[in-house]
Amino acid sequence: MRSILLVFLALTGVLQAAGLPTEFVAEQPKLQALLAGRVSTLSILGSTDLREFETDAGVGLALSRYQLLRKVGAPALQAFRKDRAQEAFLVWLWDNPSALPLFLEGATPLGLTQRDEDKTPIKAETLALWSQLWNADPQSRDGMFLKLAIATALLPPGEGNHGAGQQVPAPDPAKRYQHFKQAYLAKELYPSFAHHSVWEYMQVVSSPASDADLAWTRQVVNTWRPDLRAKEQVVKTVSEVKYGNSPHPYGDYKDVLDGGGKCGPRSSWGVMVCQAFGIPAVGVGQPGHACVAFKTAYPETQPQPGNIWKVDYGAGWEKSRIYGLSGPDFLQAIASRSRSAEFTRTERLRWLAAAVIGSVSAEKLASLKVLLATQMKDLRLAKPVFGEGDNAAEAEREPATKPAAPVANKAAASRVGAGILAIPATAFSKLGGARVHESTGGGRQVYFEKNAPNTWAEYPLEVIKAGKYLVVLQAATPNTGQAIELSVDGRKLATLAVPNSLGLWAETPPIEVELVAGPQVLRFAVPSQRGLAVKQIKLQAR
Repeated sequence: MRSILLVFLALTGVLQAAGLPTEFVAEQPKLQALLAGRVSTLSILGSTDLREFETDAGVGLALSRYQLLRKVGAPALQAFRKDRAQEAFLVWLWDNPSALPLFLEGATPLGLTQRDEDKTPIKAETLALWSQLWNADPQSRDGMFLKLAIATALLPPGEGNHGAGQQVPAPDPAKRYQHFKQAYLAKELYPSFAHHSVWEYMQVVSSPASDADLAWTRQVVNTWRPDLRAKEQVVKTVSEVKYGNSPHPYGDYKDVLDGGGKCGPRSSWGVMVCQAFGIPAVGVGQPGHACVAFKTAYPETQPQPGNIWKVDYGAGWEKSRIYGLSGPDFLQAIASRSRSAEFTRTERLRWLAAAVIGSVSAEKLASLKVLLATQMKDLRLAKPVFGEGDNAAEAEREPATKPAAPVANKAAASRVGAGILAIPATAFSKLGGARVHESTGGGRQVYFEKNAPNTWAEYPLEVIKAGKYLVVLQAATPNTGQAIELSVDGRKLATLAVPNSLGLWAETPPIEVELVAGPQVLRFAVPSQRGLAVKQIKLQAR
């Protein structure tokens, strides 16, 4: 049987040692005849015959080539090759049995209805963008960087979710590819980033945020809320976006975090913060509401424990709509794609059915469609969890934060005299309502949570010499209008203004206080406001 097929390939001129055919328009019917001939040689179309078909590498490549011509269009592909750099890329792609189907599967619509309708074309501009990445970076031709390059070409930045904070005009796709490549190499992204599919990478690189905002977002979470790095929980920073109308227009995502917003801007932030760390995320529409859906490497976490994709800050999946699909249909679609071997087999069957229509008997075509339906049925998984988002209450309001339990610490009194005294924020004797976090760069820090009334920290002092001292905090906040009240032994001395440091460590403007000699307790109290992290307290004698 195989020798007959090889003779058939040679006669049709389809099998070539390497290189592109002279004319794509003439090549398309040749590929179609090859595929129809192969289907006609099969006695019946069942799973055994399908595996035999799949093991024939030459026919598999011919099927991918035909699908490329069908989706891009032979005339468009012929015009595309006129550029020398693009032709070099096309020579590589035409003879690549792994990259070509990977690209075609990535371009496959998410929904089953759209896949069945088979009306989604591939633009030549998509190939042109991929060609640019391919020519600029040899590492984009294999492995995860190949997937990243394909994803960038298929869904460039700005073509995914839109919303508050987006860059206008959209970020440059080539720079976006390099941004995530370099961030991965620098270990700035979650380890799960290395294991995404093309479609999942598309839901990362398409972020409408500027590359600068993506880098800043990683820095601000690492500095200000390092606790949310654990188990990929950075989506919880949505709670830090104050619910309400922003007092200023949105220029970038720094404005979103500072000014706050209602469900739309909060959804935009939630999608972007996930993408910044390499987590696939999409915006979700719900009745009168918008929220966020994201993939996680920790399905056991809230909300919807057990799901790999979760919807948060809103109602559950059954009230969600994403990419034109209902929440349950979306979950089923991505679950099908996650079973990569079965998904590939199903889509190739779909390509094959489209290729041989009108060229094989009605009986053969009918059995091919029956086999496709069987494969599709096998892809359906158990019913996922549809429960509400973990923070569904914040969909319409922002509740007060329950303060942490008070904590006592056996801290020795710090001796204050001449020079500068630096006191770690965690060297407190008592802590009320605040929390201690491990700092990303080492050490620890104290976090005074947003909307938590009466949070404070006390520090025992032994003042060697009475006099005036300057007090400076090393603090981090992405919000404007923050303050800390300073008192000694119950006597209020001053209010420290804490300027917006864009969520990064910065020193507060020094304030002058007068301290008496002897033992006393310095108390920093934070009113109910936005979240504030403190790393160090400095006292300097005047």
